[in-house]
Amino acid sequence: MSQAVLIQQNPVFPLEIFSLIVEIIAKSSPHYPSLGSDQLEKLAACSLTCSSLHELCRPQIFRSISVGFNSRSGKKLLRLTGILNAKPIIKTEIVDVFVSFLSSPRDRKLFEQLEKSAHHPATFPAVQRLSIVDGNTFTEGGRIQSRSPGPMPEFAQKFCRELIKSYAKLPTLRSFRNEYNLRAPDIPYIALGCSTLQLTELILVEIYDSDDPKPRSFKVAPLKQLKRLTIEDCSTTFLHILSQSTSISNLTIGGTFDELRSLSIPRCKLETLALYPDDRYEENGLSPAFNLLWKTNRSGFKPISTLRNLSVGVISPGDLLILDEMFADLGQLQSLTINALSYYPKTLDWFSFSDIDGRRHIDKTFPFLTSINFLFWHQPTTTTLDSFASLISTLGNAPHLERVKFTISTVIDKEENPFDDERLFPSLTTIVSSLLQYQALLEVDIHLQFRRGSDLYYSSVLLDDIFLPGLRAKIQHLEQETGVALHASFSPSVCTTLSSWHRERVTHRSAYMVFYPKQFRLSS
Repeated sequence: MSQAVLIQQNPVFPLEIFSLIVEIIAKSSPHYPSLGSDQLEKLAACSLTCSSLHELCRPQIFRSISVGFNSRSGKKLLRLTGILNAKPIIKTEIVDVFVSFLSSPRDRKLFEQLEKSAHHPATFPAVQRLSIVDGNTFTEGGRIQSRSPGPMPEFAQKFCRELIKSYAKLPTLRSFRNEYNLRAPDIPYIALGCSTLQLTELILVEIYDSDDPKPRSFKVAPLKQLKRLTIEDCSTTFLHILSQSTSISNLTIGGTFDELRSLSIPRCKLETLALYPDDRYEENGLSPAFNLLWKTNRSGFKPISTLRNLSVGVISPGDLLILDEMFADLGQLQSLTINALSYYPKTLDWFSFSDIDGRRHIDKTFPFLTSINFLFWHQPTTTTLDSFASLISTLGNAPHLERVKFTISTVIDKEENPFDDERLFPSLTTIVSSLLQYQALLEVDIHLQFRRGSDLYYSSVLLDDIFLPGLRAKIQHLEQETGVALHASFSPSVCTTLSSWHRERVTHRSAYMVFYPKQFRLSS
């Protein structure tokens, strides 16, 4: 039999494709880095197929570990030490360590046993990312896990100190994340006081000054390789990282912005910037961030002079005027996101795209813009959707715009039918028809959110047998009007339990629609 026939009967499946399949199976949530039980079962089954798949799957199975301080977590860690005794090389494949203080009840004895092991997590030699979290987080199944009451036991804090002191010496450690330090106040001081740190990413959320007088003179060690900084609701001690580091190119600032007024203008050149002020206080707007990042520093340039990507949350009418000023300096912008959903005021008619002069900026100020993403509220009595439709209808001259994404969120009161809205779907027809004229446009993503109002007792309109047929009919009509084939999907209902009735009420529904204008033009 010829070699060609043999190859045809026994085709060689490229290892690269197997590798891609394994990566897709092992993709983790950004909220919960460890693999879920379903993912682990699939990877384990793949690893038993052949030696090549075994070598591909093993690093994915062991790449991350999650540590709680209850008996379940302690037992898992002790089992892991047994595996490492048999195959020590696995130690080098553990790159993600996620520590949560939220688990309860806590089990000190199991962690005391772990202290005696030669394979204590502090001995892992190749860790790249360390996260220590005491804020709300997500479990494997996607549920929010809230902070448990009471102080943090000393054994748990000691465990974290050992990890930090060990990992800070590793040349592999690139990312450190710490959320909420009131129950373990010295954690960020220990981590960021290490002179050996070579971090490229730092995430600090709700980090406060310690009551201990010793750290009051604390200064963060130089982070000369830091590229990505996320900082939210932190004391000035840690906010100064922004002013000190010259290497930051990706910056996210959230929470209360007032503390930014005390900082000197940074000397870094930003490429990506996200600003999300705390929506609990309407006066906490974008002004402090504008005065910090849009001013010329001592080196003679503005930190935003090289900005390519901007994502910003607006929470008050005053922010719209600041946005207009911000845009004037962003001649190299390629991607723009404006989120007006982060604040839910008493009146929804405060935001208009005409107030930020979107047409002028997209046509002239941003000549290289390739992507826009807008999120905003809509009610039948408001004009925000009209201003958005008007903006889209006038942007046909944006020569490089390839992707448009927008989210429209509408609030339903009592038994109102969202499909009786005389503005929503006619405006969508106008918007889609306008987008078809954009010559460079490759993809359009539309997200519709339907939310219950404050009266949760009225919820039948969002049930599957009422909501889905009505929405499908509207989408079909939209397709007929525009000639576009929309790829539509619907999210599962989001429910809230009413304690007085002990019954769930549907509060949120979403629809996602995608279409590809270039394919439409080719087919027509």
